[in-house]
Amino acid sequence: MAGAKLSDYVRHAERYGAAGVFEAATRDLDAPDLGRLSLRLQNLDAKWRMPRADRERLALRLVESGEPVDRACRMAQISRTTLWRLQTGHDTPKSAPEAALQSGVSVSKRGPVGNGSRAAIEASDGPYRKAA
Repeated sequence: MAGAKLSDYVRHAERYGAAGVFEAATRDLDAPDLGRLSLRLQNLDAKWRMPRADRERLALRLVESGEPVDRACRMAQISRTTLWRLQTGHDTPKSAPEAALQSGVSVSKRGPVGNGSRAAIEASDGPYRKAA
């Protein structure tokens, strides 16, 4: 679809489905048209998602081209918080939770005992067992 317009990609998606349409359009369309195509594909197929790298790149390009932040986020399928993290360089993964052994809590290899009630916990061989 070399030299195709936004309407050509939308028509193709309406006829044949959204799969692969956005990826092909990235070679031909500018950021505002890609954003409009994204909105149209979202309306055609509720399960359609663009790849994460494309979402991030598109969001930044949309804002740079003057698109309002709310609309850019909707077009790129990201939250305002994610856009802020991308713009400020704070897009770091969350730290892993502290391991149970490091926190001093005893962990059973057998998994949870009973239904989690106080009676089931007291009856287990865990650290909460009452002395007889």
